[in-house]
Amino acid sequence: MTRILLSNACSPYSLSWGEDTLDVYASRLQRGQGPFMLKGHAHCTALYLIAENLNAEVTVLEHPHMDEFEAELKKGYDYVGIQLISIMTKKVADMIRSVKRISPKTKVAVGGYGVINLYDPFPGDHAGDAQEIFRNADYVCQEEGVRFFRRLIGDEPVERPITQKYLPLGGMSLRGLEHVVNAPMANILVALGCPNGCEFCNTSAFFKKKKIYVATPQECFEIMKHNCYRNNGNTTICSIYDEDFLIDANYVRTLGKLIQEDKEYGLRKMGYFAFSSLRSMTQYSFEELLECGLAVVWIGVESSLDEVITSEHAIAKRGCDDIKTTFDALHQYGIVTTGSFVLGWDFHTPQNVVKDIDYFVNLAPATYQIAFLTACPGTDLYNRMKGTGRISPNYNYTDVQVWNDGTFKSKNFQPGELKPLYDLTHRKLFEQNGPSIMRNVDIHLNGYETCANSRRKLLREQKAPMFKDSCEKMFPVLEACKKHSPTEMVRAKAEMVIEKYRRLIGEPTEEQKMFSQVFCDVVGVEAERMKEEAERQFTDPPLRTAYYNQGHAPEPLVKRGRGPEPATPYEVVRKTEDMGGAFTV
Repeated sequence: MTRILLSNACSPYSLSWGEDTLDVYASRLQRGQGPFMLKGHAHCTALYLIAENLNAEVTVLEHPHMDEFEAELKKGYDYVGIQLISIMTKKVADMIRSVKRISPKTKVAVGGYGVINLYDPFPGDHAGDAQEIFRNADYVCQEEGVRFFRRLIGDEPVERPITQKYLPLGGMSLRGLEHVVNAPMANILVALGCPNGCEFCNTSAFFKKKKIYVATPQECFEIMKHNCYRNNGNTTICSIYDEDFLIDANYVRTLGKLIQEDKEYGLRKMGYFAFSSLRSMTQYSFEELLECGLAVVWIGVESSLDEVITSEHAIAKRGCDDIKTTFDALHQYGIVTTGSFVLGWDFHTPQNVVKDIDYFVNLAPATYQIAFLTACPGTDLYNRMKGTGRISPNYNYTDVQVWNDGTFKSKNFQPGELKPLYDLTHRKLFEQNGPSIMRNVDIHLNGYETCANSRRKLLREQKAPMFKDSCEKMFPVLEACKKHSPTEMVRAKAEMVIEKYRRLIGEPTEEQKMFSQVFCDVVGVEAERMKEEAERQFTDPPLRTAYYNQGHAPEPLVKRGRGPEPATPYEVVRKTEDMGGAFTV
């Protein structure tokens, strides 16, 4: 049987502007919220998805040190597949060099969104790392990875269904209470690519503005239900990966019908997080979105100024009559929002950029991503900037991330002038809207009130109880949000949420009061601990090794950490407490 080794770039990893990029809450979605930030961990899902779907002996290394990667290489493999993220270009070049030295007969395949940069190397890549990867890799995968590997090793039929039964669960927890209050995160890959074709979008460029489906509505539903089973039948919010999931109304409604008709879990226990454009959302009523299972939605606002549509940037996906009204309505129906906002458009000036920031802050998204307009090689934006001589001569692969301050020459800002605006945006979001965990409770209280009084039976009987459970579970965080609030404005908002809870659900129980005090104490302790960690420069996550089709069935074997403990069969069902969908940010 063919032997394959799959790995991401070797650790340790540098922090980006003081935060661990592997923790999406600290680095992006709740950045700047101090001890109120959830603590998250995620996995290299693509590697496990490929491994699960091949008739081959596959070993997956996640976060190996270089010596661990080299030791595994010596066991003998026909192929090595390495995930390339742009900022890891040098590490991947070093890994390929090791493969050629230690196991010269092993074929190397490189995949991931970073490969698009190999065809047009960065002007600042003076060491030639990208060119070295392109020269030394035997195969470059710029397509869906499972089918690529099936074709590569002759694993027929190539187009058979792609299963997602054993993908490792990510997780999120309250800081300082990681072993007490936590929730699993399950990912589902539905589609790759995006037809919207935004000029800055690496995903659209990678798949040439096409959408490649990986799962049908029936398959997506079955994976959702499987993950609810893995979570002991507790409320489970799955993250659906599809750049604009709501664009295909037939898919969304078919999936929604399957969830609604499920007698075991249904809408009471199953929901999903999805990405959407504002334009795509106009196809649905807010009641329908809830009934189709939408719990959290990532909306690409990018800018409130009309020039984002009418200028040369032409971001058509933002088409929507009133962004603020849409956000307010989503929140009223209990749908949690993540809003993304971009700094550094050509139409941004010192005179209008703060107005744009303030508009975004007033949308009050529960979580957010603030990014600089980045010209990734292969995108229309990069080609346009390169054609006009605006690409920075120092632009290197380490700049292809949210945390950069200039991949091209800005029309209206000098180098270094956008970073203070980035910090200002995060400060305003926290000091005006408060912690995301408080926003989440507030939005779910709205959802409970709306659904409990709805004429729609599904919303009354299934969604209202879910929202109530969530609010009861998370009520204890509110007192800490009030006591440790960053501003008087946030303190007043926390008091309003507490009063709303009392009006809709009732007085807190003695147990809730006890946990309120515990969390107040934890927030104070975490605030001091985070000050001590402020000087760290690197993160070194634990090694995870998974073995597929290696003399056991059906689950993969998993070895966690770098100690002597043996690999054990993957634990499909986890012992978890039902958080009632509380962690949906």
